Amino acid sequence: MVKATPQTSSKKTISNNVDNIAGAGGGMVLLSLAQNLPDSNVFKSWLIILAPVLTLAIKSLWNICSPEISFIIKKFKTRKARINLLTRIDTLLKDPDISEEKKKMLRDKSEQVRLSVIDEL
Repeated sequence: MVKATPQTSSKKTISNNVDNIAGAGGGMVLLSLAQNLPDSNVFKSWLIILAPVLTLAIKSLWNICSPEISFIIKKFKTRKARINLLTRIDTLLKDPDISEEKKKMLRDKSEQVRLSVIDEL
C-alpha cells in the first residue's frame, strides 16, 4: 500500500505566493479604483489599460521592499526583547531575597545582553 506523503512547501514557494498576492491585490485595487471613476474622467481609460503594467511594478516594488521591511521588524523585535530582558534583570537585581551569587550571575547575563548589540552589527 502506497502512502501519500504531505508535500512541504519551501520558503521560496511561500515567498512567491506572497509576491503574487501582493501584485494581484494591488492590481485589483487599482482596477476597482479605475472602474469606480466616472466615465468623464480622463484617467479612467488609462488606469484600466495600464493596470497590468502597474501590477507588475507593484510586485517589483514589493520584492525590493519586503526583505528590508522584514529586517526592520526583526531588528525592532530584537531590540524590544533586549530592553525587556534588561528590565527584568534589573528588577531581579533589586530583589533582596536573591543571593549575591545569583546576582553576580545576573550581572554577567546583563553584560552579555548589552554586548550582544555589538555582535549584531
